[in-house]
Amino acid sequence: MNNPESELKPDGVYVLRSTIITALFVTIVNIGYSQFYYEFTEFSSLDIIGMHYIATASLLSVSLAGMLFLILIRYSSKYKLLYISGVIGITIFSILMPLSPDLPDGQPTPLGFFELTAPMHLFTGVSAALFIPNWYNPRRFFFRFRKIKKNK
Repeated sequence: MNNPESELKPDGVYVLRSTIITALFVTIVNIGYSQFYYEFTEFSSLDIIGMHYIATASLLSVSLAGMLFLILIRYSSKYKLLYISGVIGITIFSILMPLSPDLPDGQPTPLGFFELTAPMHLFTGVSAALFIPNWYNPRRFFFRFRKIKKNK
């Protein structure tokens, strides 16, 4: 018996659509979290991490993850496993980066910086790892579970 999902070749349009939706979702949640964090913790380094930086980083990282997924679909038969493992590995690395004593521009890392950035990195990575490979399939896009009649 054939697996119905294996008969469907992933298409770049569906991957692009799932990447855009995931990127917008992640960006909105990350901006909301940062505003919540600024409001309740008195973290005052808005010049270091402003909303435009969070939006740009969220959109760019999820878009790059979507491009990686599309490349893996084209050139590997184990694209889902490779993609999820790679994104989780990069996410772990990116969570550890704010533990550095200095920022990339040489300024000392402000207190509360790790608590601000680590949850956003984790949410972005987990969302990209789970949503992009599971929403690209047009048979279950947006969790629509309906049977598609096969042409015989």
